[in-house]
Amino acid sequence: MTLTHIPAHTSHHPDRYIDVKIGLGYSVCQDAGAEDPRQRIGDEHAALFTYRGPRGDADAVPDNVAAQAFDRYWQKTNDEDKALNLTRRYLALFHPEKKIAVTISTIRGYSQGDWREVFVAVSDGYGKPENHVEEFSMWAFGDVWIVIPDGKAGISGIYAEDAEAALTYFRENFEDDTPLDTESSNALSPLTTGGPYQVSWSIDGDEDFSPAQVALHAWQQNFRRGAHQPSPDEACVFTVLDQTTGRSVDIDLSDARFAHLFR
Repeated sequence: MTLTHIPAHTSHHPDRYIDVKIGLGYSVCQDAGAEDPRQRIGDEHAALFTYRGPRGDADAVPDNVAAQAFDRYWQKTNDEDKALNLTRRYLALFHPEKKIAVTISTIRGYSQGDWREVFVAVSDGYGKPENHVEEFSMWAFGDVWIVIPDGKAGISGIYAEDAEAALTYFRENFEDDTPLDTESSNALSPLTTGGPYQVSWSIDGDEDFSPAQVALHAWQQNFRRGAHQPSPDEACVFTVLDQTTGRSVDIDLSDARFAHLFR
């Protein structure tokens, strides 16, 4: 299958993918309301909390015997490795029947300030600590998605590294069609696949910029075409929508009247 990709212009608009072979489009956006995965299991069975962050931030300590022990030793020693070892000794001596696995980990997002140092404790039968850390990390840094096929019900709460991976997961697990072959299709742009641009863009109106300037910005930022004006055979047409009035205007950047914008 071949997909064309219309990238999100701002965080308020979804990524758009179109399967040109079947004429079906998909909207993919971050699931801003995704449930904290820590709420799915009681703290007594699986507890994870941030004990140190970039601004000294920390979570409230969960009501979990291992988490409470680690916090005591961490506050006393300010040495996470020593606190972790003391927690393991404490559990072995005073709560051997609980069979709790504990670990600490540093999770990182997509900028220098996106990091957290977390402690996790998991009782036997409730998974591995590393899996809880990975799931929490994806949730904390926004790697949870909603995929909505045109004219159909969508699916929220999809954990994936990016929008395209979320779409691939959706098509493999929630559609009756043949699963997406990412090795062959890989959501290539229309220029790569040799097809025409099929672009329809909804962008919040801004009185400081004309529709042509808005389209130019989208062309330069998302299609990496620099100062070069698109030629007629590239058919780069943007539909710019004024969300206040509901009016829209089609901007074909290959039109000679927009040449001055590229000088």
